[in-house]
Amino acid sequence: MSYARLVLSACSKDPLPSGLLSPLPPRHLATMTIQHYLDYIYTLLPFFDETSLYYSIDSVYKTANDTTQPMASSFDHWCVRMILAVSNGWMSEKCGDECHQEAMGHVAAALKHAEHVLRPGSITSVQALLFLAQYAMVDPHHYDSWSLIGAASRAMVDLGLHQDPPRGSSLPKAKLDLRRRIFWCVYTMDRTVSIVQTRSFSFSDDSAQVSMPYTGSQGPKTSSYASRWLKSFEHARDIVSFRKLQSKWYQDLFQSGREAWSQPFPYLWQTCHNLATCFNDQNKKSAAHHDWFEMELVYSYIYLLSPSPRVPKTHPYVQTLIFEHCITYSRLMSRAINTTTDLVPVSFYDAMRVYMTGRQLLDLLHQNMDHVLSGVHVDPPTTSANCPPPPAIPSPPMDPYSNTTRAVNCISQLGEALDYLGQRWGYSSWRDNFDKVAGPILVTLRNRLWEYQQTASRPQMMRQSSSNNSVPTTYSYDYSQQPPMPLHRSSNDSGSLPTRGSLDRPSSLGMYAAPGSVTGAQLRAARQSFAIPPMQQMTGMEGFGPMEQTDGLPPMPVGYQQGLEEPMLQFAAWGCREQGRGHSQGA
Repeated sequence: MSYARLVLSACSKDPLPSGLLSPLPPRHLATMTIQHYLDYIYTLLPFFDETSLYYSIDSVYKTANDTTQPMASSFDHWCVRMILAVSNGWMSEKCGDECHQEAMGHVAAALKHAEHVLRPGSITSVQALLFLAQYAMVDPHHYDSWSLIGAASRAMVDLGLHQDPPRGSSLPKAKLDLRRRIFWCVYTMDRTVSIVQTRSFSFSDDSAQVSMPYTGSQGPKTSSYASRWLKSFEHARDIVSFRKLQSKWYQDLFQSGREAWSQPFPYLWQTCHNLATCFNDQNKKSAAHHDWFEMELVYSYIYLLSPSPRVPKTHPYVQTLIFEHCITYSRLMSRAINTTTDLVPVSFYDAMRVYMTGRQLLDLLHQNMDHVLSGVHVDPPTTSANCPPPPAIPSPPMDPYSNTTRAVNCISQLGEALDYLGQRWGYSSWRDNFDKVAGPILVTLRNRLWEYQQTASRPQMMRQSSSNNSVPTTYSYDYSQQPPMPLHRSSNDSGSLPTRGSLDRPSSLGMYAAPGSVTGAQLRAARQSFAIPPMQQMTGMEGFGPMEQTDGLPPMPVGYQQGLEEPMLQFAAWGCREQGRGHSQGA
């Protein structure tokens, strides 16, 4: 068995539909699709040279026009096809739609060159695996991104990319920069996948000694060509800095031991301070990806403050923080799926994050509802004088039951997000399972609101019964009350609760789109206006629609299986199928 067949067999899930093959789109449409990838995905994970990509595109299309004189290499075909696949996969709005089918067709076309691209001892093999791992994040039914990034990590370590060459080596600067970018992209994706699935890292931070390669654009600062055409690496540098912070606290809290800390709060407050500082520094340079970074920050707060082996019990002050962050996260995700899907690179792992955040909120309300919804001020736990201050909690609202309304709104927003993401990724059973758990809690919350309405209506009824106009009135609670502002700086946050029907998607994109960028809405319009050659006949695709996979549901913690009686000891321990790390099987 060849190396390529070994990797693909170990990292594949369901096989692609037989006979599936997408032809190359017209050159102008391919250029727009690839530009969309470069604007919103490549700026976060630049593991190849943008200039080389343009040569690959030119070679592939010249070869397609003149098959007698092939000019494109197998890696050229792989790069162009996989970029088209990833970009179409990210533009897909529903599992099985036209974009999804075209993405699968491009992957099938790329796999024809797998034997020549996936070879041990080659840097291009690591890049090819990263392309597949990216695609797996938008098509989780056919490929396992965790196994793919594990195979890429093993290949990267075998090539020595996790260590900088010794000083004085004659390696050209361009090759050294590419080595470093490939390493940090592998590092970023490995931390992303491992944290959301609560698994071990492929390699530790201490085992790597690689300098940061991102120094602005891909060309000299004095080069007008580079400043005009080549993408900046500022977003990639920001995400690497953020992943390094996440890697540290995830390793310390969830992977380094099971003994509980006696004084965990200095560590938690310092880590929250570091995350907020990192985000605020990024905020000045990453306006186009602001929402994406802000969701990463809030999700990190929830993950960090939730119960863990090192901190098995949460302080009442921390419980209030988690509640506030869950509300902020639901609002950000609702805005992302309704307004900026084309700019915020939402993947399958965001669906897992929404599900885990919702279950964390439900667990918190089930066990600490009276405290969390009371709005009563709680002093933070005492720490030493040199410890950073704890994250601030907004002042309790004047209405004592406004937190109840905010909790109902938050659960509704998370359910709406799960409904949208479930249709997009083909996991609609997640919403059904979430609703089953949320049902009893929502009944309790609405009963509280009804009791408050009845209590508030009695004085009015007594006053009106003593007057001539003895028509009783009831208290009307404002369910659209806006929650307080998030606990960190957010220039794009208006505090409103958007709904899908109340937002103008195309007009909102113009607020965030960078000049000269190609948005998904523009690409969809272009696809409809140009005549695209039909795909070849795809057998096994009849009636292809949203794929329901009941066994893809993240397993529940023991507490939930027993009626939410026991607290979680590790947040999101049910993020994916239980299996050993075993990356060596795919490398």
